[in-house]
Amino acid sequence: MWGFAVSIFCLVTASAAAQDPGNYANCYHITTGTITGIVVGDIVLTVLLLIPVYYCIRPKDSRKSERTDYVNMIGKSI
Repeated sequence: MWGFAVSIFCLVTASAAAQDPGNYANCYHITTGTITGIVVGDIVLTVLLLIPVYYCIRPKDSRKSERTDYVNMIGKSI
């Protein structure tokens, strides 16, 4: 499986190297500010998605889950 992927990668790389390296007229120019905005937006969106997930999966009250009192325990006064 990996041999096939490596073969395809080598063919694509050789094809790209055979093209004219100085012709960038058809390429879209992305500025540093655009890349920074995409990365920061991704981080903010990830945090906004993680906050509700955290509050949904956490225990509601950790003190209640640790405490187990039984009514019929010997020596336990109510």
